[in-house]
Amino acid sequence: MSGQLLRQFASSGQMRTIVLAERVVERGYMRVISAIDAQVKADTAARVEAAFQGSAMLSDEAKARIVTAQIVSMDHTSDADPEPHSTVRFFDVRGTEVATGHVPTDASKQQASSLDSFS
Repeated sequence: MSGQLLRQFASSGQMRTIVLAERVVERGYMRVISAIDAQVKADTAARVEAAFQGSAMLSDEAKARIVTAQIVSMDHTSDADPEPHSTVRFFDVRGTEVATGHVPTDASKQQASSLDSFS
């Protein structure tokens, strides 16, 4: 779960971390993090935090377990989700994946996360 630290925030008395994945093993590529505009990274991290804090993406039970949100892909569309979104994986303190979800650029289109979607 390597990557660049983008943001830390407190939620329910616990510190949470948002990182941008440098290497995406499942997709076989390495991201050149330094080539991504700092404002784009900051905006994406802010959307991820807002999605975490909101009620549409994650259950309260999942939120209680999550300590790290890893952005594995920046804004894109896919066959499974035609809305522009970033894909985020959520991990607990042991590094076990708790959930995967899409954080759309339009927050009003936020959907629930899952454990089996990765696109």
